[in-house]
Amino acid sequence: MASKVRRPVPATSNSERVSLKDEARNSLDEARMVLPGIQAVFGFQLIAVFNDRFGAMDFLLRILHYTSIAFVVLAIALIMTPAAYDRIAEPRIVTAHFLNTTAILLTVAMGVFGAALSLELLVVTTLILGSFNAGVVSAGCALAVFATLWFYLPWRRRRNH
Repeated sequence: MASKVRRPVPATSNSERVSLKDEARNSLDEARMVLPGIQAVFGFQLIAVFNDRFGAMDFLLRILHYTSIAFVVLAIALIMTPAAYDRIAEPRIVTAHFLNTTAILLTVAMGVFGAALSLELLVVTTLILGSFNAGVVSAGCALAVFATLWFYLPWRRRRNH
């Protein structure tokens, strides 16, 4: 079976090709812009553990909170990896391999972070409303929103071009 070769989208009068250098800069800038927000979420998650109410929470909710923290840590690692890779593996050059690797890492980081936020919403909703089922529904809705905005709509746009 022949594999599909992905061809670059040709530039039109409404678009412009981006150089490898500019694409690398854009990717690293995106990671730099997202990282402080992820770190802020991480900080709030850690503070919650030291709150008196945390110890009184159901064991399952504490495990879900811990899992969310672990996902945020993984998202931070994935977001920061392209900068380390750039400095160590391919210093002073920009390659298509670096750009592809960066795109994969940032995309996976977004998915992991969306899962972390959804888990955290499950915990918070359960605590506020006193209903685990409401927490599951709110987490599922959040995950659906993230999946639609961050993955489906961009994928559909790419497919249509």
